[in-house]
Amino acid sequence: MSFFTEIKRCKGFRVVVFVLMFALTACALSSVDSDTVQVDAPTGQVEIDRENIQAALDRVQPGGTVQFAAGTYRLGEGVRLVVPDVTVQGHTNGTVLRGCDPELMEFQAPPNELNPGAIIQNCGGLYVIADWQTIRDLTIEYALHGIWVGTPPWFPPGDDDVPKTSQGGHTIENNIFRYMDTGVRVVGPAEQATVIRDNEAINTYHAFQANGAAVHFLNNRISVPQPDDVPTTHHPESGIIITRWENDGHTCEGSRVEGNVIEGTVNGIQVLANPGQTCSGHEIRDNEIRLGQVLLADDYPDYLRDFFFGPDVRGTSVTGTAIRLHGVSSSSEDQADGRIIEVLIENNRVLGGAGLGIELLHGSKNRLIGNEISGIRKRDPFPGLTWFDDATAWEDANGSGIWISAGSESNHLEANRFDNIEASTVVDDGEGNEVIPDGNIEDIPN
Repeated sequence: MSFFTEIKRCKGFRVVVFVLMFALTACALSSVDSDTVQVDAPTGQVEIDRENIQAALDRVQPGGTVQFAAGTYRLGEGVRLVVPDVTVQGHTNGTVLRGCDPELMEFQAPPNELNPGAIIQNCGGLYVIADWQTIRDLTIEYALHGIWVGTPPWFPPGDDDVPKTSQGGHTIENNIFRYMDTGVRVVGPAEQATVIRDNEAINTYHAFQANGAAVHFLNNRISVPQPDDVPTTHHPESGIIITRWENDGHTCEGSRVEGNVIEGTVNGIQVLANPGQTCSGHEIRDNEIRLGQVLLADDYPDYLRDFFFGPDVRGTSVTGTAIRLHGVSSSSEDQADGRIIEVLIENNRVLGGAGLGIELLHGSKNRLIGNEISGIRKRDPFPGLTWFDDATAWEDANGSGIWISAGSESNHLEANRFDNIEASTVVDDGEGNEVIPDGNIEDIPN
């Protein structure tokens, strides 16, 4: 006679079965709950908050979720996520991750050779040093980098034994980044693109950067309503930057910039290739860009002016370009200029700017199709304060809609429309470019 036959003869059989079923159900519920690691509520004390967050990030298992409580956490030097395939989730009532107090985001002394700008410490964010992460519904503020994706050149808090990311495949969505140097920086190499979508960046120096990794920047909102509230510099720089990283194997190809609204930055969208490097195969479409021309305060420190714009450069405002395809010129005969190749710029709206609407420097086989450019005026004084940009190369195009540089060839321009352009619609200093006659825009709403 079996054990189970004996149980069936027992009056308490139903009770035993019920208890067994309850135990199994409880185990199942416990298994589900264990997939989510709760972060203790914020205390307002840096060391405690950072320790609690780091403990949760270290305890979560692949496929699990780290769930923050509502309130403001203090990060100090930052926290790191080294477990792959994790969702980091803010609270529905609002979770703020603050790197440091605002006054610590200021230069403490003039930069010098021993300390050329790296003088802001203990203002860290979230370092994502593992693959396939999803980060959503957080507000991150007062940090040098709100989110750093990839292995950084320095090791954030913890020992030096950190994983090397290689797959990528991150999703960063529905977050707010405010009052910081860079909202999100993605560093390659990575086999899969990172998606940055439906975020908001407010009063940042750089909103989003891709360095040696493909990134899809989709439907983000970038604004600088108070330039003086940008920490450290007290003026913004770029909405979105795509460029290579220094090391071999870090490419600059395959990014998408689509459906973003950028307002008040100095430069809008930049694709930058340093000397000897190439950036290629990007798509920039359906974005709306309203540039800012940021006046510097009369008491803006001279050492900051020299550090950010070069010695002996003086002017009244910081000025940039809405869309820049910029192959940086080489200063060496042994090294080629940077090259921008096969980039599509389509159906973007550039609404106002000083100097240029779109710049194409050292580019080949790029396509500029169906863009609307209006309200471009000349820079006065010329060139204004720029980020080490040799604007003399396009001085004759000052106030134009599109400039194509010498050394740029086989680019195709079609169906672009212009309105209220102070100088020329298109200035073509290159060779073999196809510029199909363009039109005027009757009315572009301001």
